[in-house]
Amino acid sequence: MLRGRGWALAGGRADGRGGVAAVLAGAVDVRLPLLSRIEAGGRPVAERNHAALLRAAFEADGAGFAEQLRGAYAAAVVDTRGTPVLVLAADEAGAVPLYYHWNATREVLSFATEVPALLALLPDPPALWTPGLDAYLTTGAALGGATLIEGVRVLPPGTTAVCERGHAPRLVRRESPGARRVPAPGMPDRDLPALAAGAVAGAVPGPGDDPADRPAGDPLDDPLDRRRARDLATLLPALLWRLGQPEADPGALTAYARYGPERAADPAAGDLAVEAAAGRRRVEAAVADPAEDWLGRYAEGLAPVGAVGRSRLYSTAYRAYLAERGDASRALTARLGEAAALRPRRAVLSAFEREELRPVRGLRRTAHLGGAGVRVPADARQRVSDLLVPGGALTDLVRELLSPARLRSSGLLSWRAVERLLAAQLTRPSERLAGTVWALAVFELWREEYGVAVRPPAPPAVRAKSPAELPVLGRRTVSL
Repeated sequence: MLRGRGWALAGGRADGRGGVAAVLAGAVDVRLPLLSRIEAGGRPVAERNHAALLRAAFEADGAGFAEQLRGAYAAAVVDTRGTPVLVLAADEAGAVPLYYHWNATREVLSFATEVPALLALLPDPPALWTPGLDAYLTTGAALGGATLIEGVRVLPPGTTAVCERGHAPRLVRRESPGARRVPAPGMPDRDLPALAAGAVAGAVPGPGDDPADRPAGDPLDDPLDRRRARDLATLLPALLWRLGQPEADPGALTAYARYGPERAADPAAGDLAVEAAAGRRRVEAAVADPAEDWLGRYAEGLAPVGAVGRSRLYSTAYRAYLAERGDASRALTARLGEAAALRPRRAVLSAFEREELRPVRGLRRTAHLGGAGVRVPADARQRVSDLLVPGGALTDLVRELLSPARLRSSGLLSWRAVERLLAAQLTRPSERLAGTVWALAVFELWREEYGVAVRPPAPPAVRAKSPAELPVLGRRTVSL
């Protein structure tokens, strides 16, 4: 750990010298060109390691040091040579998430590459970001740098944050360097498909990612054996502690059960390539969609739970809250619609998939599951559906998580609607119903595991009537 007056940095790779301290998570993958440029400028790097290179890059370029970095990394630098300043940087693809929290009252910026580590630094227990449940069920994760925890944000890809003492962090989006190969954490660059600019339009699944391409007897085609199926309920909390936020895709759990953290580096690029290919299909379908509501249909394709299902499952208070504030789907379609009025559909949606959606879905799984990720079997969702049947390995756990008493305590979901949903899945199992049940159960377990408090949704503001709208009291004549 490196520390000084009013600051501390900790990490596996750290270096401090001459008033500049740096810590790096992940790896910088083009070290020699940058090293040569730094040394040519008269700043020799005695210890040729990633953290020392990071420190020397900051000494050479200041807060713009990340413009010259390539790789999968999250970086933090403290400069105490003058007025103390902290600089954070996320790589261009968001391959290594960097979470942060600004406490305006105490004027403290806390940050970490893992959500549990960040929460351990905060003085108060975590609370739910109230729109977070709707965001999670609409796109699988919160967008725009938000997380499901109030006040905890994630640094957007290709962004630098500069924080001076007594001031909130100032975010600067770096100029896009164009098409670039971004390695997954722990993976050599040569083994990774192109995942940067243009990847959504051009990436395809790697060999073996399509079930039809896998040879007979491939382990991915083997159903989970009974012992591993029984272990799923035990593994789920461990998975959530790795991911930091709820995961709406049940394939993450079955893959975690199949490989475990020890073998997480086995097929790292597979999940990313499949995610990119799925994005490409969504974009192409939206580009070719002649319907007037093409953006609404595109947004619906992103949702773990469809719009109609979400509306029925929310409590009356939460529906009223979203009606007053605006729900995640409307906000997304409005934002993308404004951009599509100025640029081609393909360009707008490709940028959204690449810069916003993939970092909080596929790349987040990749970063947190053992440091390199696991391949999600293509039919994993159906396999989990098979486990949500009477006597299934996950049925008892799900019943407990979605009990009326638990749901009443949060006030976000209608316990009656959830009860009907669970009964329908247990009597008429289907992939659609199981996916919805799974998403709700994982959210409730995540909330319990992290001790996330839920504030009851604020009721809609009551608009006072103007005097002109008030009823006029007439006089009554009473005869005596």
